[in-house]
Amino acid sequence: MVQFGIWAMVLGLAVLAPKFLEPVWEKAEAGFRRLAGRRWLSCLAVAVLALAGRAALLLVWDLPKAVVSDEFGYLLQADTFASGRLTNAVHPHAEFFEAPFILQKPTYSSKFPPGQGLVLAFGTAVFGHPWFGVWLSCGLLGAALCWALQGWVSPPWALLGALIAMPFYTLTYCMNSYWGGAVAGIGGALVYGAAGRMGRERWMGAVFALGAVVLALTRPFEGLLVLLPMTPFLWRLRGREWVPLLLVAASGAGFLCTYNARVTGDPLRLPYLEYEAQNPMTSHFSFLPLPPQRLYERAGMTVMDHWEREAWAHTKKPGFVWRRLGEMRARVATYFGTAAVFLPLIAFAGVWVRRRDLWPVVCALALLVGAGLTETVFFGHYATPLLAGLALLMVEGLRQLRGWRGTTGVWMARMLPVAALLLALVEPGAKLLKGESLDQAGAGGREVVEELVAPYAGDHVVLVRHTSPSAFEPKWEKYATIDSTPMYVEFVYNGANIDSQRVVWAHDLGEEANQRLRAYYRGRKFWLYDPAVSDRAVTRMWPEL
Repeated sequence: MVQFGIWAMVLGLAVLAPKFLEPVWEKAEAGFRRLAGRRWLSCLAVAVLALAGRAALLLVWDLPKAVVSDEFGYLLQADTFASGRLTNAVHPHAEFFEAPFILQKPTYSSKFPPGQGLVLAFGTAVFGHPWFGVWLSCGLLGAALCWALQGWVSPPWALLGALIAMPFYTLTYCMNSYWGGAVAGIGGALVYGAAGRMGRERWMGAVFALGAVVLALTRPFEGLLVLLPMTPFLWRLRGREWVPLLLVAASGAGFLCTYNARVTGDPLRLPYLEYEAQNPMTSHFSFLPLPPQRLYERAGMTVMDHWEREAWAHTKKPGFVWRRLGEMRARVATYFGTAAVFLPLIAFAGVWVRRRDLWPVVCALALLVGAGLTETVFFGHYATPLLAGLALLMVEGLRQLRGWRGTTGVWMARMLPVAALLLALVEPGAKLLKGESLDQAGAGGREVVEELVAPYAGDHVVLVRHTSPSAFEPKWEKYATIDSTPMYVEFVYNGANIDSQRVVWAHDLGEEANQRLRAYYRGRKFWLYDPAVSDRAVTRMWPEL
């Protein structure tokens, strides 16, 4: 109903405003053009607006808490890097700490590429908390989007495109979780911005390579789908301009190989592949066969495997393609407030047919859509490498709309971004008015338990007992959901320096094994936690040794 009211208001203004508000709007546009004309200042303004806006919300909206398994993997990386290491030694009781997406051997590390972890580590090292790395990366994404669009369209349109996308990198989980998205978006923006300037400005080859390195360190698969259509722009480079490109690319490859070697022992073996070899689960692509059922020793691994099998089976149901396309439309709505911002592009399809320089951007979009139709799940941050390309296509459609039928087209092009902004603010605005958090739903168990044991002096070990793996399945809705997709929440996650934590989380492996851990952690208080019973089901086990 609210959305209907917004569209009615916007359409009404588009019809009536030309008679009453034209002078006011022209003055506003003149000021907007003056700001946009100062290219670097406009990029800085977008970044400052995003950062200041979210910082101001800290008064009513606290720092986000990690919820899903991916986030804990990135936080482990951040803690490791902030401690001055690329990975960690194997813990002598590693069997107690097994968890989804975490390698225990050959080293204790996350399975993910290191890009997001490096940004979180910067937040920890400089500001004392990893979220500030997320915060800064979202501000940089806004600036990078504006800069990228300036390589393709006039400065006012570039600034507008970056502003229309701002709700995504301020109000969604891109800003308010540790799951990532902004860093990959920066990498894609560097690639698009450099490609648009290739042959006109120096050092664009190096910027292109830097963007490619960022994509390789964050979302390598989706990044490849962006890079393949954009590589023809490299032939605009001249002679010595290839040197900085090759140096940056070689430096990035050298770092990645070093990281791989430290984590897996092989410079060419990604931690992701090592994890999949140790824990063969369902493929992330629907065209690959379903592996044999396997019961893992840990409940978290078993339930995660069950969830991935359900996602794979979902792709085989009738009507999946249309459902997935609907999911992609919803992702676009989270990027720009509404998918309607692309209607002008569709209406004026001849724009990108005539502009051959836009063909690679359209090709990257087609590749991403094709890949999305084969992936078992498709979350919003998967497509962030293409965010700058989507913003460019959106802006091109608005430019054509503005020139359509004189005043009518002008006002429609003005009001469509207004509608997008208002629609993007509906859900978060309603939550904030109700006093609700905009963080990912479902955070609880770990924080509740740590609060319960906090009044007791000394250090603690919380043993998590899973009554049975199936006990979690009927209760998925009580845990996290991302874009309405149920996600299993593991409880046994720790930092890089497990033995130095005040609260160590471990699995309950039975009385005999638990006594070994008790002897190892002499002087700590041991607690038993069964999340299948209650979020507050924590009981004291034994006195300290």
